[in-house]
Amino acid sequence: FIKIGQVLSSRPDFIPKQFIDSFGSLQDDVPPWNSKEIKQLVVDSLTLHHGLDEFEDIFCDFEDDPVGSASIGQVHRATLAADFYKRL
Repeated sequence: FIKIGQVLSSRPDFIPKQFIDSFGSLQDDVPPWNSKEIKQLVVDSLTLHHGLDEFEDIFCDFEDDPVGSASIGQVHRATLAADFYKRL
């Protein structure tokens, strides 16, 4: 739904200004997901495809506060575990 709001925010010819202003905040102010949820998504994905089942098998360091978030993704600073590639 965020993408729809983003598109509509750029169409003043299509919707009233009050909605344009509200949807405009979706262009650059998308709230981040909880880091616990992000970690679980990473583990679920890599467990399914590569048999890794602990977050520590993937990252030796992971910052819970995101560098940035958007409607299609979120970025965290992280360091891969030393033997991550050996486990794939």
